[in-house]
Amino acid sequence: MRWLGIALRVAFVVVTAPVAFGALSATCTLERDPSALSGRGATLFGWARAHLDAPFDGYGPTDDFVGAFDVILLSNLAMGLHQSARLDPSRETESTRLLRRVVDRVISPDVSPTHRALASMALDDHNLYFTHALLVLSLARAHGDDRHDALAHRLAIHLARRTTSDPTFHAPSYPGSARWPADESATLAALHAYDVVYREHRGDAATRGWLAWMAAHRTASGLPWSATGGLSYARISRGCALSYMAFYTAQFAPEESDALYRAYVREHRIAQLGVSGFREWPPGVDRGGDVDAGLVLFGWGMAATGIGLGAARIHGDRGQVVGIERIADLVGVPVGDHYALAPTLGMAMLFAGETATPWFDGAPVPTAPSSAPGLPILPALLSLFWIALDAWLLRGAWRLRAGAKLSGGSAPPSSAG
Repeated sequence: MRWLGIALRVAFVVVTAPVAFGALSATCTLERDPSALSGRGATLFGWARAHLDAPFDGYGPTDDFVGAFDVILLSNLAMGLHQSARLDPSRETESTRLLRRVVDRVISPDVSPTHRALASMALDDHNLYFTHALLVLSLARAHGDDRHDALAHRLAIHLARRTTSDPTFHAPSYPGSARWPADESATLAALHAYDVVYREHRGDAATRGWLAWMAAHRTASGLPWSATGGLSYARISRGCALSYMAFYTAQFAPEESDALYRAYVREHRIAQLGVSGFREWPPGVDRGGDVDAGLVLFGWGMAATGIGLGAARIHGDRGQVVGIERIADLVGVPVGDHYALAPTLGMAMLFAGETATPWFDGAPVPTAPSSAPGLPILPALLSLFWIALDAWLLRGAWRLRAGAKLSGGSAPPSSAG
């Protein structure tokens, strides 16, 4: 039985080693210059390269839980690669190569919601897919991939027309779906990327109309609605949507995004013992999690906080960036170049968030004030706990081993005595 006790103790230490490492990493996380590629960003770049160089035959439930989000996974990879090259020009060649792989995936039947190649799809109301496909094509075109110029042109015309044809200036995300400002912010960001790369103005009218509608439809705290109507939470501000909107709107309307992010921080920011994030629902509202929000625990929103990394970084909120990085290390279980508990979509979103920066030269940079990260009290306490626990277990294993040797070797006593 001694050797079984030794094995159990050592196994526990091995299994929890990544958790202990995450606590130590979180304790050592400090503010950095957002104009350069961080060490975390470089590590996530390596993860993205390995992911895109692996064989591909579509994504499954362990990657993103919802098949419609496959294209969002890929657009986050594209943003991360494009942003990495801007922050570290030495990665331009590799980013260009990998962006072509993202393009090949996003237009394939494996990702298309109709299981037909994008080029052969009718341009109906699968606008979430069309939006993120256009964003991928536009960012890849910024790095010289001109294989699908005609397709990008068709998508841009469709999305601009579909947005401006609606009185709310929102295109439905799916055929027959509701209309969500968060999804439309991604559409306008994709049109902005297209317009910059192709030197057109397809998104101008759509952007003006959407910003005007958003200004007229806000909660009492000044935050935009979560949907245009028809849903029970339409007039309640949601963290997952606000993180999403703040991240994308910063690219095409930085002044409005600045005001949005400031109001978001005032109402939804959570900071405790050196870690921070965003709540999914405003104070006093607790509706739990769903497919968009992910897990909601004690007010903390998983999607709101994870996507909020990019929102915080693009707005220069270094303190919030550090707080979110710390919580990611504490709960994500870092193993090598990835988090063991993060699905592929989560990793792609962290990659895009950790590298968030203006997509094009000359773009205004939002200037929301930075919050203070605070001392890493919780990470330090958890580090001490895990180190003490593992040391105690290893000491016990060593003593059991010594006792086994003194009792006559490694084999347990037989029933014959």
